Amino acid sequence: RNKYGDSMGLGDSGAALLIAAAKKQVWWSSLSSLDFAWNHLCVSALSTLEHSWPSTLRSLCLDWNGIGPEGAMLLARALARPNVLGSLDLRSNPLKDEGVLCICKALSACPLNWLGLGETMLTDRGAELASKTLQGHPFLKGIDISENSITDAACDFLAQFVQNTPRLQQLYLRGYLFEPTRISDTGGEVLARSVSCKDGFELELDYQQVGCKTAAALARNSLWSKVSLFNTNVSTMGALGLANSFRNGVALGAEQKWLNVAQCRIAPSAIKLLRSVGFLRLDSHGQRPR
Repeated sequence: RNKYGDSMGLGDSGAALLIAAAKKQVWWSSLSSLDFAWNHLCVSALSTLEHSWPSTLRSLCLDWNGIGPEGAMLLARALARPNVLGSLDLRSNPLKDEGVLCICKALSACPLNWLGLGETMLTDRGAELASKTLQGHPFLKGIDISENSITDAACDFLAQFVQNTPRLQQLYLRGYLFEPTRISDTGGEVLARSVSCKDGFELELDYQQVGCKTAAALARNSLWSKVSLFNTNVSTMGALGLANSFRNGVALGAEQKWLNVAQCRIAPSAIKLLRSVGFLRLDSHGQRPR
C-alpha cells in the first residue's frame, strides 16, 4: 500500500523512478503509447517525463491522477517541443483553469486529434480562454470537457470554437447530475446551431439541463451523426419535434444517426414515433415521470 492508502498506484515518486529506468531501455526510444492512469502522478513524475519524452510517443493517458497547475506546466513544456502526440487524456486531474490553459497553449506544436479534459475543475472562464486558444487547431478532431463547472456563460465561446476548428467532429460536454446550475436551453440552442455546418458531428450533453428548445434546434440540423441527451429535460414536445422533422423530410439521414434520449421525460407515444423514424440507433429506455 502506498501513502494514499490504496494498492492501486505507483505513486508520484514510484512513477518517476519507473520512467527514469525505462528511459535506459532500448524500446523507450520507439515507444508509441504510454498509460499512467490512476497512479497518483503529481510533479516528480511529470518532471521526469518532461526530460525523458520519447520522440515517437503518439498516445498519452494520464487520467485519474493528482496533476495540478504545477504538473501541467511541466507537461506543457514537453508538449511545446516538436512531437508527434495525437491523443492526450487528462480526465480527473485537478488542473484548474490555470493548468488547462497552460496545456492548451502548448498544443500548437502537436498534431493532436484528441484531447480529454473531463473533470479537471474547469470553469466558464477557463473554458472561454481554452476554447479561444485551441480555436482553429489544424488537427484536433475531438475534445471532452465533461463534468466541469461549465454553464450557459461559456457556450457562445464553445460554439465559436466548434465552428472555427476545421476538423473538429466531437464535443463531449456531459454535466454533473447534482450541480444546481448546468447548461440550459439558452446554451444548448447555441451549441446545437454551431454544429449545423459540421457533417457527421457528435455532440454529447448528457445530464445537462437542456430541453425541448435544444431538441428543436437539433431537429433543424440533420448533419450530426450522434447526439446524446441522456437524462436531460427533453420531454414529449422535444421528441415529437425531432421525430417529425425526419418524417416530414426537414431533416435527412436518420438511418445514419444515433440518438440517445434515455431517461428523459418523453411519453410512450412520442417514443413510438421516434422509433418509426428508423434511426441507426435509438436509446430511449427508462423515461422519468413527466
